[in-house]
Amino acid sequence: MTWGYISRDFDSHEVRWRYWVRRFARFYPDFAISSVVTFALKTTYMFGCHEFGLAKWIFSGTSLLLFSAWYRFIPGSGYVNGPVWFIVTLFWLWVFFPFLLEPVKNAFRTGGWGMFVAKILLLWVLSLVPWTFISEDNEGWIRWGLRSFPLLRIPEFVMGMALAIRVDNDKEEEDMEEEERSKGKSEEGEDKRPASSFHPRLL
Repeated sequence: MTWGYISRDFDSHEVRWRYWVRRFARFYPDFAISSVVTFALKTTYMFGCHEFGLAKWIFSGTSLLLFSAWYRFIPGSGYVNGPVWFIVTLFWLWVFFPFLLEPVKNAFRTGGWGMFVAKILLLWVLSLVPWTFISEDNEGWIRWGLRSFPLLRIPEFVMGMALAIRVDNDKEEEDMEEEERSKGKSEEGEDKRPASSFHPRLL
C-alpha cells in the first residue's frame, strides 16, 4: 500500500477522507458478507456450536462494525470468528496510515543500509515487548488481545512501510545516477565532435 501513496500529501483532511473511503469500499462488502454468513452458521446449536447468548451477539455486532480489535482483552470476547481480528486490526492500521507516512519517511529515507537495519531491529524489539507480560496465569485471555490490539501492531506495520520507502528511495537514487551518466556521455560526445570549418563566400 505504501508504494501507491508514497508521494501523496495527507496534510488535507479531504485527501485523508478520500483515502479512508477508498480503502473501506475495497474490503468491507466482502468482509460484511463473510461475517454475516459466519455468524449465521454459528447461531444456536448450528453445526454443534454452543448457544448464542447476549454477549456473543454484542461481540458479533461490534466485530461487524470493526470495533472488535479494541476489546479482545476482555475474557471470552475472542471466540467469535477468530480470524476476523486480523482484518479488523489491519483496517485500523489503514486509518493510522496517513498520520504515519510522513514521520516514517523522515526516519527511514536517510542514512545507509546499516542504520536502516538497526532501526528495523529496534522496531522488532518494540513489537516483542508486550509479549513479555504473558504468564501462565493470563496466557489464555491476553494472547488474543495482544495479537489484535491495533496500537501494539504499529511497529510491525511501520516495518513494512519503512522497507517500501527505503527501496523506493534507493530506486530514485539509481535513476538519478543513471540520468547523470547518460547526460555525461552525451556531453562527452559533444566535446569529441569535430568543429566544422567556416569558409566565407568569395565576392
